[in-house]
Amino acid sequence: MSLKQQLLWINKSEAMSMSETQLENKIETTIAHTFAWMWWVLFLSFALAYVLSLWIIELPYNSGLYWASWIGGLGIIFWMNRSWRNLSYGALAWLLLLFGLLEGYWLSWIFRAYDLGSIYNVFMSSSILFGVLAVAWYHVKIDVARVWPVLFWSMIALIISLLINAFVLQSSMADMMLSVIGIVIFSWFIIYDMNILRQQALWGDSRIEILMALWLFINFINIFLFMLRLTWGQE
Repeated sequence: MSLKQQLLWINKSEAMSMSETQLENKIETTIAHTFAWMWWVLFLSFALAYVLSLWIIELPYNSGLYWASWIGGLGIIFWMNRSWRNLSYGALAWLLLLFGLLEGYWLSWIFRAYDLGSIYNVFMSSSILFGVLAVAWYHVKIDVARVWPVLFWSMIALIISLLINAFVLQSSMADMMLSVIGIVIFSWFIIYDMNILRQQALWGDSRIEILMALWLFINFINIFLFMLRLTWGQE
């Protein structure tokens, strides 16, 4: 189905007035803005994490602020996902920046647990993988209605397995296997979210840029952390 045929279901008058090239340009502009927000928030989070790692005496998970930042981040994710159509572009942007700051505090522990060289190498590897997947999404069209349940329950199974291994099995081999599975799952989440972004861009609502920047940020962070776990397992 062409972009014009897809848009006929959404906005008939706009579909009739725009060419396929114009529609492609509209999608590319939305994607460019989404990536700009995502990478800006990533920079903010990692810069704050590094600065805080130099000043904080205790590791974040030993303090109440760690749990506050974790719960606050979940609250922002839930709020943005449920209410983004009722919020302004500016309000969503501030929520995304606040989420980035909370993640920066939460991520500060990695600069104490790993050396800068390992963090840099894993960040670059994660960026390359993200870039490849972001390009691949254009050629990998998926039925999001069918893929979402598989991805969601795979993620739930992964979380349960990680908890069981952390508190019961405590197996380094299982941890490495689960890290690889986690990278695969969130790699597919990137392709899934890029397909969602392409579809939503046709609606012409610029607020989708902020929401999808949030989800792509989350996907990147999870891939980055799972790759760090693999680095730790190989040391």
